[in-house]
Amino acid sequence: MNQRAMATREAVAQYLAASELTLPERAALDELAADVRQRPILDLGVGGGRTVAPLRAISLDYTGIDYAPAMVAATLARHPDAKIEHADACDLSRYPEGHFKLVVFSCNGIGMVSHGDRLRILAAVRRVLAPDGHFVFSNHNRRARVHHRIFELPTFEHGGVSLRSVVRAARFVRHTATRAVNRARNYRRQVATADYAIVNGASHHYGVMLYLIDVVQQHRQLEAAGFVPHTAFDLAGRRVTVDDDPHDDSILYVARKA
Repeated sequence: MNQRAMATREAVAQYLAASELTLPERAALDELAADVRQRPILDLGVGGGRTVAPLRAISLDYTGIDYAPAMVAATLARHPDAKIEHADACDLSRYPEGHFKLVVFSCNGIGMVSHGDRLRILAAVRRVLAPDGHFVFSNHNRRARVHHRIFELPTFEHGGVSLRSVVRAARFVRHTATRAVNRARNYRRQVATADYAIVNGASHHYGVMLYLIDVVQQHRQLEAAGFVPHTAFDLAGRRVTVDDDPHDDSILYVARKA
């Protein structure tokens, strides 16, 4: 379901519109840049290519992948000289063991798969990481209240009376109807366990399922998968620990191969 949502023209346009690193991404890359300089980098889930230029500024030995062909095409059009491939993060067998100094999975991409596929991704990433390699990824935070709202309306841009305002109003009604249908269909798909939850997220008009996990459980999951959790950042780019109990929508993690 998530893969279908990522293949739509609306999703591709949304990801193409993004061009800047987030504050936690900048904080993490600033911390790792010297150690990663001119070493192999693997960028998972490149989307519209937002992270390509910043990562290639650290190392030209760069490979980006995405499981949506439309995203691969969009990124190649934006960065024609970059190595961008159609591949699934669950299966990185085409890449040598211990090859990459840095693997990045931004924009909560690892939270767009099932629990089983998430564990497969962690195992695949660990295999391709160099012995001293780093894994940087973000994931939606289970402690964030925004993920537990019953229903959110789409954004409506208010304006004067004009043809443009009529078009905006019609779009708002259409998107609201789409959200209502998707919410009714997908709400039953939600899962809650002691360690994680999978919820029907408001993004893409309730057309996706999102994996939620808090900082404590994410650290435990990383350790069980053979990583050493190193640093975590909130949306403001501040370091957070398991004792801070952050409630930000998303947390960015830095781990190294154990």
